Amino acid sequence: MNHEWTVRFPRSLEDSSRVEAEARLLDRLSPRLPVPVPQYEHICKDVDGRLRLVIYPKMVGRPLPTRNLSGAIPRKWEADILRTLQALERFPRRLGRWLGVEWSAERGRMARWRALYPKVRRRIYPLLSPAVRARDHAYWESFLRDEESLKLPPILNHGDLFPYHIIVNDRGVAGILDWESARYEDPVGNLTGLPLADGFAARSIDRALGDSASVRRRLTFHRHAMPAHSVLYGLQTKNRERIRLGLRSYSRTIPPG
Repeated sequence: MNHEWTVRFPRSLEDSSRVEAEARLLDRLSPRLPVPVPQYEHICKDVDGRLRLVIYPKMVGRPLPTRNLSGAIPRKWEADILRTLQALERFPRRLGRWLGVEWSAERGRMARWRALYPKVRRRIYPLLSPAVRARDHAYWESFLRDEESLKLPPILNHGDLFPYHIIVNDRGVAGILDWESARYEDPVGNLTGLPLADGFAARSIDRALGDSASVRRRLTFHRHAMPAHSVLYGLQTKNRERIRLGLRSYSRTIPPG
């Protein structure tokens, strides 16, 4: 069979280790998913055992669009994404841990947000109006006290499930790329990067994860924290447009008091 090929070159020893871990996971994950994932048909190492490149058949299509969807994503794409979310929820935790997939325990999940909050206060709060700052402070304090939602059992997360990693064509989802950040994490992690049209996220929660108030609370917070990372990166790189857009999104995603 003739294929077009995609070639990846790990940039560092750490990157090489991640790609090898990704290959192990995808080998076990692929038969359990309703959509294709990269199949590393050629894995090339140097004499020292360091991974130099991997090659897999190219997934033919285009990244999932986020605009011009006429208010809704096509049902065939949505159905494939929903079935993929359900399959990730069912992926055996024991198998994932045996494969070495990172596991985020309850304390680790909250520790990450507690580490982010001081950066938000120090770097982002001076850029917000006093009223917005006060609302955001109250929201963060409420979230950091919400121990109940941390009891949600972790599921396998893609780790970077944004539209540009979901390849679609006229038949449906042609593949999902870049699993190197996969980890066991909050059930909402696979939904956070899908700000799609016409209630997709709400239907995804109801159909894939159940109608859970805890899930919804954490999804709301995750989506609020995403632009904080963008603003912090914009400040680090002195990218004014990234800062401007991130601040606008950050302010808009603070829930009503």
